[in-house]
Amino acid sequence: MPAPKKPVTGYFAFMASIRAEVAAETGVKGIKNAPIFSARWKALSEEEKDVWNAPQKAKIAEWKIEMEEYKKTDEYKEEQAAKTKKKFKKAPKDKNAPKRPLSAFFIYSNSVRSQVQAEVGTKMSAVGKKIGQMWKELSDEAKAPFQQQAAEAKAEYAQKLEVYQQSEEYQKFCEEKKKFQMAKKRAMKRISM
Repeated sequence: MPAPKKPVTGYFAFMASIRAEVAAETGVKGIKNAPIFSARWKALSEEEKDVWNAPQKAKIAEWKIEMEEYKKTDEYKEEQAAKTKKKFKKAPKDKNAPKRPLSAFFIYSNSVRSQVQAEVGTKMSAVGKKIGQMWKELSDEAKAPFQQQAAEAKAEYAQKLEVYQQSEEYQKFCEEKKKFQMAKKRAMKRISM
């Protein structure tokens, strides 16, 4: 049983009834006609608005009853569980943290990318495949300067990270992450019931 579709309000029903007419008058479609729809709705008397609102209010009341029944189904519970899992899929990222250094392969990759693109074109998959093949064929001696650069960058990153972890920004991030984890734990507990 799919979720019952919520009916539109009186305003939206009115808007749907005059949409083609307004589009023909203005030659414009979509959101650009919103001010015209709004002006025409405001120009209606309360009795005229009730002609549109009354049937929609009845449909909305009926929908609320159907929705309450739907909320008792397993499908609704599964849908809510999926939404919750999606919402809490990724933990917040620390935007202030120092950026991780490139590996030796990526340093090498950046140094030969333009040359490889000249040979095989700019298609990412072809370029990546060619660079990967070149890296595998590279001798240990040829890889050594790139590995040295990567090691130096890693050591510099470790120092920056250590300094950062003493900062106020890091403490704020830890609090934010802790709140996220607690909210996730509560949400997961709710959906498992």
